[in-house]
Parts: sequence; structure tokens; C-alpha cells
Amino acid sequence: MMIHDELNSQIESFEKLAQRITLEIIENAVLQKASLSEVKSRAKASVNELKDLAYRMKENMLILKPEKHLTIVRVYRSVVEPLDEFRETISKKMGEASSISREALEKLRRAVINGSELILLAKNIVAEPSRSLVEIMRLKEIAEAKEYISTVSAPEALLTRIRSVLDEVENLESSISNLQSKLEGIRIKVDRIKDKLKKIRGPSETPLKNLNTEPPV
Repeated sequence: MMIHDELNSQIESFEKLAQRITLEIIENAVLQKASLSEVKSRAKASVNELKDLAYRMKENMLILKPEKHLTIVRVYRSVVEPLDEFRETISKKMGEASSISREALEKLRRAVINGSELILLAKNIVAEPSRSLVEIMRLKEIAEAKEYISTVSAPEALLTRIRSVLDEVENLESSISNLQSKLEGIRIKVDRIKDKLKKIRGPSETPLKNLNTEPPV
């Protein structure tokens, strides 16, 4: 599925960029006491790119797992909000200070740390997308395959056979889906019957035993 590949690529890019920000900006600023101007020049492009990646990951995750909307948005904000705060902090005039403040670095560090949660969430969603979406995407792929076949120049017998196979696959998957739905309905009914039997057996166990006991001679 194309959107899976896209999100996987974004995850990989986000991980690499977060590592680069940690090494080239955060650690460099702390260990070498880089000047504010140096940090600004290094951070501007990287922070903008990280924020853009986070946004695109969020959009793809919302497509793949819309029922996780609140969690996705919460984790996304936990990354972009400290990034915005970092940019705002280093953009302010900081008096005569020539080095970046600890406050600004802490905001950037927090964005990178929260980025790990965003990555983990994205990986989980790629592994287990919404079942309804998978079905929609599958039908879309079948429709696109049929549309492609209609434009391909090939022997009519071959095209007919391919269309037949696609139809068989679609019908088979539809039958499996219907069967799963029916089995789920049967399971629910069986559970209800079990519950009713438990209610009947509970209060009647003692009377039934008494009826089977022979009267004393």
C-alpha cells in the first residue's frame, strides 16, 4: 500500500533528522558552547524540516487509523509545540548573551524526546492500520487494476482471464467477510444462551436435587 511506504519513509527520515539535531545542535551547543548565531543558522532548516515531517506523519496516521485521532494529535503537538517555542526563544533578543540559553536547548531536547513517541506510534499504526481502511484501499487497488487492464493492449482472452481472476478474488474476500460476520453473530447468540442457562441453573439446582431424592421410608 502506497501510504504505508510513504509513512515508513517519513519515519526513517524523522529518526535520522532527530539524531542529527541531537548531535549537531544540542550536544554541540552544550559541549562547545556554540554561539547563538551559530545555533540559529544550524537549527533553522533542521527544525523546519522536522516540523514538516511531523505534520506529514500525522496526516498519514490519521488516514491509516482515524479512530486514534486524539492520541495522534496529542503526540504530534507534543513535538511541534516545543519546536515552535524553541524557535521563538532563539529569535528573541537575549541582551548581550552570546551563547544559547539552557531554556531554549531544553525545549529542543523535549521535542526530540517526544519525537520518539511519535515514531513509535507511527510504527504501530503502520503495523496495524484500521481494518476498514485496509478494506477500502484493497477495493481501490482492485478498481485501479481493472481500470489499468482496460487500457492495456493485450490479447482479449488474456484480459478476460485476468478480469475473471480479479472478480473471483473480490467475490471470495466478500464471502469470507460475510462468513466472519455470520460467525460473530452466532457467537453472540451462543453467549446469550449460555447466560440464560446460567440464570436458570442457579436457583433451580436445589429443587431439582430434591425432586430426584426418594422419600424416606
